Amino acid sequence: MNEKLASALAVWDVKAEYFAKTSVASKDQFASQLAANIFCPGPSYFFTIDFSTRKFTYVSPGIKGVLGISPDEFGLLAFFERLHPDDVQHLTRCEEIITDFLFYRVPLKKMRKYKFSYCFRMLHADGTYRHILHQAITISQDEKGRLGQVLDIETDIGAFAPAYSNRLSIIGLDGEPSYLGIDPSIKDFELHQTKKRRLTKRELEVVRLLSQGYTTEEIGKLLGISIGTVQKHRGNILKKLDCRNTAAVIALCIKLGYV
Repeated sequence: MNEKLASALAVWDVKAEYFAKTSVASKDQFASQLAANIFCPGPSYFFTIDFSTRKFTYVSPGIKGVLGISPDEFGLLAFFERLHPDDVQHLTRCEEIITDFLFYRVPLKKMRKYKFSYCFRMLHADGTYRHILHQAITISQDEKGRLGQVLDIETDIGAFAPAYSNRLSIIGLDGEPSYLGIDPSIKDFELHQTKKRRLTKRELEVVRLLSQGYTTEEIGKLLGISIGTVQKHRGNILKKLDCRNTAAVIALCIKLGYV
């Protein structure tokens, strides 16, 4: 077996009782509320993985534009064969933190209220490596609440954040708390939540809208707040993230998976 694949399977095997035993179809069918939580700042593709079989159930055609291969060339083994060798430990550690979080830190009924985001490098068909932003969200559970299928969205963010990031972000949806910029080498990820970089829910909303090209005035209207309040949020964000301008904020937040 491919050694890189074996390292990931070992993480999942340890918590096998939390994964569905038979295939569980998603009832969301990529509904608008799910798509609204996914931000793709570059060429992207997505796939679904069924954890009862550990097989990809669908790979989107967009993979051709990102990795230069066709959907039928891509599966779990191909994924790990294309993963940069230096990123194997990082991915494995991120998956350890994610499964620990889902199965031990939050009720199973809230499993679908979190998005997970981190980066790694993947081999393109032309022999070069692409900087990939990986976002994952649970889309189905069985009758016992065990993990069924997961939607994974992978985006080439080299144009926005060429420098490699080794951080993981856990983004709470529907008012759930977020854990941003986690250092996977720190076993207790909450220790990495320094006050300096802890953005409020409103600040995260502002960052996301800025990254989508909205102006200060438009953000104020969308959020129902004054232009002055938006400007204050922008100032606080610049200070917390130690950035000089909005472009630097957006690049950093994409790299860290904040949006």
